[in-house]
Amino acid sequence: MTVICLSIVCVIFLVYVYLKGSGGKQAPTITPAIPNITQTYRGSPTITLSVKKSDFSYIDKLPFLEISQEPLTDTYARSVAVNLGFQGDPVIINDTIDGKTYFWKSNGGTLFIYLNSAKIRYTSGNSLNTVNKQLSDQAMLAVVKNSLISNKILTDGLFTVNKVTYLTQDPVNESFKETSRENASVFQVNIYPGSVTYGILATNSTENANYVQLTKDGNIYSLQLIVFGGVHDGLTNYQLKNYDQIQASLNNAVLISLGGVEMPLSQLSTDAVKEVNIDKIEIAYLIDSPTSTTLQPVYKLSGTTTLPNSNTEISAIFYLPALVGN
Repeated sequence: MTVICLSIVCVIFLVYVYLKGSGGKQAPTITPAIPNITQTYRGSPTITLSVKKSDFSYIDKLPFLEISQEPLTDTYARSVAVNLGFQGDPVIINDTIDGKTYFWKSNGGTLFIYLNSAKIRYTSGNSLNTVNKQLSDQAMLAVVKNSLISNKILTDGLFTVNKVTYLTQDPVNESFKETSRENASVFQVNIYPGSVTYGILATNSTENANYVQLTKDGNIYSLQLIVFGGVHDGLTNYQLKNYDQIQASLNNAVLISLGGVEMPLSQLSTDAVKEVNIDKIEIAYLIDSPTSTTLQPVYKLSGTTTLPNSNTEISAIFYLPALVGN
């Protein structure tokens, strides 16, 4: 019994000596590297945040996403093509970025399947002028989920469908922009891998990386998917910038796109974008390189601006690193 008591006393003494020597300080928290978001626009616009603090849905901490990707097989690619209505052998392209790519084209649309990077891009030949079946959001979510499963594109239980965005086509440049439900010609449903509840963005696109677009009659107009092999949360939860910290770091936000501007941002004059009003803040995960296996959260800041010699407002989208310290 005496031996046990002496052992306990020794352990307590050693812990005391360690804490005293270290001053009771914890190991410093290591802030991960800033995500690789390249600022190509050479100007320095004044960015104003019009989102009210009371309207900002703050999430204080999030983990990184750990993802794994495996190349798509020839069998899988051909099966998806047949299920989407394409016949025959594909044209095989060796893409400089995505590697081996299968391409089909018919009256029914076009299909690209990037085997190495596990991506699928499909655009149908359907017209946007269809019968409006007045489908509810829940009905559209169900249509998309069932289509992905029945066409053997994704496996049931390994993805979720979330949020319907209402879009209309800009008659000038044929791009899509958000609108009201009544004026929508396309309904976009975001697809999230596993149990992820936030969008996944890429540095070269402001759209969620995975989505399906439906016409008003409930048929697929287009889809874009990255087929992830596996997704899980990282072990550490990181502190995210709050409203005041976002506002204080707006000068670090990176301009990603200007609605309707086809010229590369790097070729715009430094005074092309002078003032931007941000009216929407969203949290998402960022794929900052084609080989990314760890995705960190960023803020997507959406707003409007006016270009020189124009009275028309256009959309402006920025990405801002979300972690405190970045």
